Amino acid sequence: MEERAFNIYPLGLGSIIGFMCGNAAGSYLKGIDKPTEDQIDKALTLSGGGEAGLGPGQVSDESELVMCLLYALAESFGVLDIDLIINYYTKWVGLKRIRKYSIK
Repeated sequence: MEERAFNIYPLGLGSIIGFMCGNAAGSYLKGIDKPTEDQIDKALTLSGGGEAGLGPGQVSDESELVMCLLYALAESFGVLDIDLIINYYTKWVGLKRIRKYSIK
């Protein structure tokens, strides 16, 4: 029997996309202890809003931090380079401060 190489790339990509879609949907429900069925239905439309006031389909800071980690892992070819991760996180914090005070 021929051995086949297992390609984990589609599984990883699907996990990341699934996480970010779930994050965009769930952000609407943040801070709601017991969401109603109507609130859940609205969250699944990715309409934005909620406690963070996100735009339609916008992800929260959790997804933005995951993207920082993914960029660092890609740049270091899968090697866990803590300094590079810190660099991306630091850039992200700077951008959050700019957005916080410039978008009103």
